[in-house]
Amino acid sequence: MSEIFLAFVGNANSGKSTSAKHLAKELDLPVTTGSNILTKLADERGIRLGAREDYAKFQKSLRDELGPAFLMDISLRGASGRGVLIDGLRNYNDSDLFQSVGGITVAIWCPVEVRFRRGLERSSPKDAATFEDFIAAEADEYADPDPRGIHLLQIMQMADYHIDGNQPPESVITQANQILELVT
Repeated sequence: MSEIFLAFVGNANSGKSTSAKHLAKELDLPVTTGSNILTKLADERGIRLGAREDYAKFQKSLRDELGPAFLMDISLRGASGRGVLIDGLRNYNDSDLFQSVGGITVAIWCPVEVRFRRGLERSSPKDAATFEDFIAAEADEYADPDPRGIHLLQIMQMADYHIDGNQPPESVITQANQILELVT
């Protein structure tokens, strides 16, 4: 099997992590997430990240310092000789770098109400406590005026494949497996 570079893109709580973890286990590939990379870099600098907005602000400051595609650069350096699965792709620079290595993107679409409920169920400090706050955080990810910033909706629309995330986890995984069969 040749190297596999597969990235899942979608909103918070859409099913990206579920799909990436399942395929990573099945293929014995590493999974990298922007959140984990940002958390590690913040810890190294003594910075505590909490809310979703904290991650976005820290990411912006690191783009200024480390370059516009630093998250993808770090993710690709962590790839095994067989490839890598990316859990979360959010901007043009990362997308361009990922495509330059033959990466395939999969968007997972899921209604905001369902994703908010999933966030409440998992109780992550990154997730907003109110629906209004959840919507506001998401709006920032859709309308970043910085061309190097987060442009989630556009990246999702440009994806090579699309999954309906408004399904039980087993169905989302089945859809991811079907895409994997097409690309391997």
